Amino acid sequence: MWTPLRKEISKICQDLNIPEERFKELSIHDWQSIQENIFNKFYDSNGKRLKGDTYAIQILYNYPFDQLLTLVGNEEKVWLFLDETVRERNKFWFYQGYINDIVTILGETTQSDEVFVASKKYEWLLHVNHHDYIIASGREMCGKLMKLESAK
Repeated sequence: MWTPLRKEISKICQDLNIPEERFKELSIHDWQSIQENIFNKFYDSNGKRLKGDTYAIQILYNYPFDQLLTLVGNEEKVWLFLDETVRERNKFWFYQGYINDIVTILGETTQSDEVFVASKKYEWLLHVNHHDYIIASGREMCGKLMKLESAK
């Protein structure tokens, strides 16, 4: 199903000539197990609250996605998943790519409110919510977010 969000991201990638080696949508055969692994690792049994080490900051007067460039290494391929309401239910769309391309795409899209970036090794998770909070899970990423906050 090609929802407005998926269509927009596809068009952005095409317009900006972002190759699939840098950013691509995951197939249903890939994302289902990734989603399950992420939710098992980072969320409680209800899937509502992050578990383990967490830290959050609100980014005021700045574009919160730009901060991802400071938190995530340019050479690390990560998962991006976006929350969209489809038929009155939450649906996650999964992609993989590099943070520079992800931030560029997020800067062009108008459709996404909840953005998640996760380590492909399940070491950390970042959630940028519609209130411009960046929420980290995983000790390493919590430490990086604390350093970012203290540098501001």
